[in-house]
Amino acid sequence: MNAKLLLFSGVIAGAAYIALASVQAQTPRAFPPAQTVTFQSPKTAPTIEQCTADATAWYSKDADRAYDAGRTEFLNRGVPNPSEWSKISAHEVYVRMTEFQACMRAYPDTSDEFRKYAYRYYGLLADRSIDYLGRHGELEKFMKEDADGLR
Repeated sequence: MNAKLLLFSGVIAGAAYIALASVQAQTPRAFPPAQTVTFQSPKTAPTIEQCTADATAWYSKDADRAYDAGRTEFLNRGVPNPSEWSKISAHEVYVRMTEFQACMRAYPDTSDEFRKYAYRYYGLLADRSIDYLGRHGELEKFMKEDADGLR
């Protein structure tokens, strides 16, 4: 199952790239996760000061590395991820991701940094979703339906 989770993580990462590219292009459609959850991103863009302050508070290379190391241990050995990011609720991960998406749209000259942060939080949410599907015995069903073209 670990190999399937790893493969599925790659599929989710590809989907994240496509979804965030559509945000960058400022298409009028909503970012896919916003269609499936009950909370929405803010209607007004955060200020550049808020974006920068939140980026400083919410992202660090050390936290990024710690999460990846913990995720690898989880996938390889089933050991719970002890990292700081693994303790953030899915709701908070979603809030941070959508704020960084709003920052990308509002401040295109600095969007590369905000895109990096949005991708990272999208990845965290994808990991949580994959784990949930696996815990509830739904991953195989999802993969089969997707292979059959149900999307």
